[in-house]
Amino acid sequence: MNTSLIDQFKNEFEELYKLYEEYNSHTNISSIREREDVYKKHFLDSLACFDFVKDSKTLIDIGTGGGFPALVLAIVLPDLKITAVDSVGKKIKFVELVKEKLALKNLTPLIARAEVLARDKAYREKFDICTSRAVAQLNTLLEICSPLVKTNGHLIAFKKFPIAEELKGSKKATKTLGAEKIQEIVYQSDRQLLIYKKVFKTPSQYPRDSAKIKKKPL
Repeated sequence: MNTSLIDQFKNEFEELYKLYEEYNSHTNISSIREREDVYKKHFLDSLACFDFVKDSKTLIDIGTGGGFPALVLAIVLPDLKITAVDSVGKKIKFVELVKEKLALKNLTPLIARAEVLARDKAYREKFDICTSRAVAQLNTLLEICSPLVKTNGHLIAFKKFPIAEELKGSKKATKTLGAEKIQEIVYQSDRQLLIYKKVFKTPSQYPRDSAKIKKKPL
């Protein structure tokens, strides 16, 4: 784990924690509240993908919630242009607050649904990396995220074990959407990163609208 980065940006992470604690006391953005847990389960967890994204230019974080991993990556990678997306306004409001307080000029918070954003020419297949943490089953996640990634770009899914059933159920999605799993990185006893490479353009009919995705997952 990248504890050295926490130490390197100690002041920024301490300010992030204070803002998180204060905001979460009146507006629930996460059930994780104890200081040690916030550092471990949000800050350090977000840094699990650091080595894989550090040389990229653009990243979109889908379902960013309280800004994880988007806020953490924006702090430690000031040259990485990050778009933090969530459909819940109160969560994006917190991300906007942190952006202002920490002067994170490389971060763009956005209230939107990924499946809508992915059909917008301004966002479709525009990003080197797409991250997503605890958002959806893999087949659904691949459908809403793959269209946002450039060909030869990567999707990084933060997942808890066990994952075998999700992987089995996502085989059709990977073949259909142009996403090929290239790596699994275990970074805690119960957590891992699934790395997918975008090997061809996602067919134009994807992603479908949320009702169709929910009714008939790939």
